[in-house]
Amino acid sequence: MSSLVELAFILVVVIDLFLLASSRLGAAIRTVAIQGALLATLPLLLLTDAHLQGQRTLAGLGQHHGGIDPEADLLPQSQTV
Repeated sequence: MSSLVELAFILVVVIDLFLLASSRLGAAIRTVAIQGALLATLPLLLLTDAHLQGQRTLAGLGQHHGGIDPEADLLPQSQTV
């Protein structure tokens, strides 16, 4: 694991310890919000090029299987008023 991922996990544990020591509801809500934002960044930190290639492959297979042209999403859409 990279050092950023390890740091994120350490911060989650430290935030949990702060939450246990906190007795104020407002501080607890802010702490959980910070922890949620930190946990939301973990999938971005864990992504590798192999994951991205796999997602592109699956997306391409799904579009071809459904009969959808993959380049159709790239074409500009005309807007009718």
